[in-house]
Amino acid sequence: MLVRIVHIGAAILVTLAAFALALHARRIMPTPPSPPPDELTHLEFSPYWVGMLVQVAAVPLALIYLFSNTHLFRRAVVGPITPREGLKLFAGLVAIQALTCIYELWLTGLMGEPPAFGTLVVVITGGLLGGWRAGLGLGLMVALCRGTQGVILDLGPAIGEAFQTRGLGGVLFGLPWQGALLWNYCLNLWVSSALWVGVVAGLCADLLGKRRFAPPVAPLLGAGVEAGAGCLGAVAGAPPGLFILIPNVVVSGSAMLVVALIVRNAQAEAARHRARAAELARAHAEVRALRAQINPHFLFNALNTIRYFVRTDPETARRLLLDLSEVFQRALRSGEFVPLGDEISYVKAYLALEKARLNHRLRVEWSIQTDTLLDHPVPTLILQPIVENAVIHGISRQPEGGMVRITIERTEDDLVLRVEDDGPGIASARLAEILDPARGTNAAIGLRNVDGRLRALYGDEYRLVVESEIGRGTRVEIKVPFQLSNRLKD
Repeated sequence: MLVRIVHIGAAILVTLAAFALALHARRIMPTPPSPPPDELTHLEFSPYWVGMLVQVAAVPLALIYLFSNTHLFRRAVVGPITPREGLKLFAGLVAIQALTCIYELWLTGLMGEPPAFGTLVVVITGGLLGGWRAGLGLGLMVALCRGTQGVILDLGPAIGEAFQTRGLGGVLFGLPWQGALLWNYCLNLWVSSALWVGVVAGLCADLLGKRRFAPPVAPLLGAGVEAGAGCLGAVAGAPPGLFILIPNVVVSGSAMLVVALIVRNAQAEAARHRARAAELARAHAEVRALRAQINPHFLFNALNTIRYFVRTDPETARRLLLDLSEVFQRALRSGEFVPLGDEISYVKAYLALEKARLNHRLRVEWSIQTDTLLDHPVPTLILQPIVENAVIHGISRQPEGGMVRITIERTEDDLVLRVEDDGPGIASARLAEILDPARGTNAAIGLRNVDGRLRALYGDEYRLVVESEIGRGTRVEIKVPFQLSNRLKD
């Protein structure tokens, strides 16, 4: 509560100081470059001026939109940032404001018109993003740029004449530099009110918190501070008075609505990134659990099978021990991604142990479109859980056994891995639950893990596809983007 009171008090003091400076400027300047008094109170709508303002506002909005796609911008709109990130954010906004000022100068020169000091979109946005310090820095930059421009325009003709008649000394010492500098940097509130805008926007951001970029709030704030800046300039007698106040306020409010929507889009994108990261972390944790958990039943059956062959066929027993070692090594040492060939070697080692146990009851058929696919990286443990599910729940339950077909091919954009069995199949009610984490059983944990990792890495369009029919077997299809580096999501 105390912090809020301090911010409100600071905003009031800054406003009073700016108003006092405006009155002082109006009083001490004997012939301020202001329009007639009746123009100060005459409000009119100028389509030409509105068009100029819209053009000037469009440039910073486009640049802010591009900036919103950066990780730094997303960090700034979703939570507190470090001082170093704050400096980078300020530097980015300074670059946007500099480009905006350059565009303003180019546009006014192209149109052959006096400089049109447009809306302060970047200053307001900077204050809302970075607080009053960032707003003050951006406001100071605008004041310096526009003040320097004003000095050059006020003394431009005199500079040329003085240089022709008296040379460089006449330019440096024969012109009223002090008065021009004083007016354009300090007393011209149309210029220096940018400082007030930046500070007030930053203080309002601290008061509003997360609501500062709400669609109803940001436009009102933008219009309000723009109106305040125009009124300060009018009180100081700075040209062109109040006749541009309404267009400025309307364009500034509309521009801040666009900024609010850009920020909301960045916040939504950041939320999606966090959700994907959380889902991916959960899936990776399950992978680590699968690596650490060698199925006790599989291990028991494999050791029993090896023990049998030790007495009847020592060479087969030795080969099976190597296959079992391969299974352990692949499960415990592989990284997040492995070449497809390594994953296939792991599956073959697993199947060799199961074939030794089930003998002729397990038949395996491989179909690989081309050996060039074997170098393509795939998520680790993506194929073996599917094959294991087919062997345990499809083939071993049938006295006569069955066939497992593994097909690997490339479509136009994707690598497709397909595992089919001719087992008993899965009932439709059970099939609807098999990939649901809330309703699925431990028997399908491998399938759910593969499905979750595919979704987290590549999006929902790459989810696991399971098709089955009672008495006719089950088919599971996995798709992996062939250009992994282009499709992998951060």
